[in-house]
Amino acid sequence: MLAGGLSSLTLFGHSIAKLVKEKYFCYPVYQHILYNLKTELSILIVEDEPSFALELEMLVQDIGYKVAAVVDNSADALEVIFDQAVDFILMDIDIRGKLSGTEIGKRIRFLNIPILFITSFGNEAHYEEALKSNFAGYLVKPIDKYTLRTSITLAISNLFLRQEASQRQGGEDGFVLNEFLFFKKDRVYHKVAERDIVLVEGADDYVKVHLSDETHFLLRKTLKVFERLLTNTDFLRIHRSYIVRLSAIKTIDFNDKTLTILDKEIPLSRQRRSELEKMVRRVD
Repeated sequence: MLAGGLSSLTLFGHSIAKLVKEKYFCYPVYQHILYNLKTELSILIVEDEPSFALELEMLVQDIGYKVAAVVDNSADALEVIFDQAVDFILMDIDIRGKLSGTEIGKRIRFLNIPILFITSFGNEAHYEEALKSNFAGYLVKPIDKYTLRTSITLAISNLFLRQEASQRQGGEDGFVLNEFLFFKKDRVYHKVAERDIVLVEGADDYVKVHLSDETHFLLRKTLKVFERLLTNTDFLRIHRSYIVRLSAIKTIDFNDKTLTILDKEIPLSRQRRSELEKMVRRVD
């Protein structure tokens, strides 16, 4: 097993990695154990041609993403997938081992990790098999940096679109983990845990998302659209221009109708003031 993975950790006497493999608890819980705060997208590369594997690794790093691991066979691929928090997979269809790339994709479908498949030659059979997994795209070698960047960007953009559609319909979509959002900054998508969002400011078609570590992201989305992406009930829209995490509130002034988060004074609408007064436990 991989050093530093979950192989040595147990839950009620059982291996956490084994519990995930056998579906006793879901992958978001598994990722919650491994991740804290935000991180760049972590990509696993599964490729059995050493020179092309190295080329892919350099391309991914050059684009600005993190390489979780580079493996050349199905057994090692599954070990990394179950031992590390992988966000995205670049996988050759024809690899060493008992399973092909598409067979791995079908086996790990319940983990909801998007897969961009790679092959030396394209055919209908490969494409149909790839569709049975969390299919993010299909590329034929050779691959240049711009093709790879575009393919990954489109796949991550689909994460947003699918999540927004899921929130509108009130259902769950397997392509995006509810605990995380992917924010684009300097052409790179950053993975942010929803629990780290403390304040969202809206202005016209943009939102400024403030995190607990006092960093922020500026996104081209309306506050109404962004509000639908939030799944945690700890969030409340307290004003037409602000969404706050209730547990992050430092002070509330009911007389002035303001509250503070991250040393910022936020206006409180009359309606939300009444709601908050009922929610908080006041000790006068």
